[in-house]
Amino acid sequence: MVATKKFKSYVSEMTLRLGPVTSNGSLVGVRASVTKEKKSPFKMVTPDGQTVQQQYLAGDGSTWKPGELARGIEIDGEIKIVEAEVAKVAKNSGLPKNVLSLVAHESSEVDSKTFPSDKNAYIFVPNAKDPANSQYSDLLIGMLDKSDKALVGLASIRNVEGMYRLTTWRGHLVVQQQLYPEDINDHEMNESESLLADKGIKIIDKLTVPFDPEMYRDTSAENINAFLSTYEGGIENTKADKADTVLDIASALDAFLDD
Repeated sequence: MVATKKFKSYVSEMTLRLGPVTSNGSLVGVRASVTKEKKSPFKMVTPDGQTVQQQYLAGDGSTWKPGELARGIEIDGEIKIVEAEVAKVAKNSGLPKNVLSLVAHESSEVDSKTFPSDKNAYIFVPNAKDPANSQYSDLLIGMLDKSDKALVGLASIRNVEGMYRLTTWRGHLVVQQQLYPEDINDHEMNESESLLADKGIKIIDKLTVPFDPEMYRDTSAENINAFLSTYEGGIENTKADKADTVLDIASALDAFLDD
């Protein structure tokens, strides 16, 4: 596997381990960094247009900026500052920094108990100085693509400790943090099976079209920019009427397929 583009590394030195397999490299964010062009054009201001700064109000009336605050806990009605203690405990987790030691599990077991986090997803780029890194990286890709196993490990990646899963995307290895079971709404496992599954396959085949991301572009930012540039017009808010419930689903599907 050869990287075709060079992106800024999130972690410059990262190690993946699975049994006899070890690959060294770096991590690059899956998500592109937010540029000035993508940032919101709005600023928080007073009603008369003055810019403001975030501050916190203490019990004695004094004001403090976020960077001036410390963490504390309440003990017997008094606040104890624990900033130094928390920092010390965090450093003593016992995990080596930026090393993901993987364990193989059945994918069905992992899928039923965890879910990908909406943040902390990175592409693993093997270090090209040693060809073995790319060879082992390709081996891991093959393991994942040709098996029903999930590779999961506990790691501290740039001081963010948690459960990470190794997956693949576009022929690259992806390291992504996972949500623990207690972080997920406890939905019951749905074991239902549609009697119309065969018809459903025909329906989805008939509806399939080439994928174009522009079909799903969020135009809110463009609409806001247009509004800011003209200060005219508005957005008409329409609500579609609720469709009647179709009771004879099988007949409806047949009619669609015969069309």
